Amino acid sequence: RKIVGGAIRLTDAHSQVMVVAEGLETSLAVMEGTGLPVWCAINALLLANFVPPGSVTRVLVFADKDRPTDQHPRGHGQEAAKQLVQRLWGMGIQASAIVPAGEIRPGQKSLDWLDILNRDGKAGFPTLKSIDGHVMRCAA
Repeated sequence: RKIVGGAIRLTDAHSQVMVVAEGLETSLAVMEGTGLPVWCAINALLLANFVPPGSVTRVLVFADKDRPTDQHPRGHGQEAAKQLVQRLWGMGIQASAIVPAGEIRPGQKSLDWLDILNRDGKAGFPTLKSIDGHVMRCAA
């Protein structure tokens, strides 16, 4: 059997807005950088299949910026985020994906939100008020 759902609940989802990110270190960095409730999807497959609690009306997906590959021309993290955003919009849930600003350093496989926290501190994260200007909306 394949596991195709689940998340590590780092905070309670009492808000209508929540954040989901791929890995644990990234999720903790996003929680530190934004102060928003964050759940960790564990990997890209589980991120693409994430289902938020029923009370949530908006999901912000803090995606990893992965190097493109033949199998994942957009990068695995970005593709998983796009799939999730499209599926959530189809369910009537507002959703957006946010990818870290900057280039992937030579020799590194990705740029994630822990890299941003280490590089820029909290200043590297968009605020909830400014997020709409930073998002990559993934239209169906």
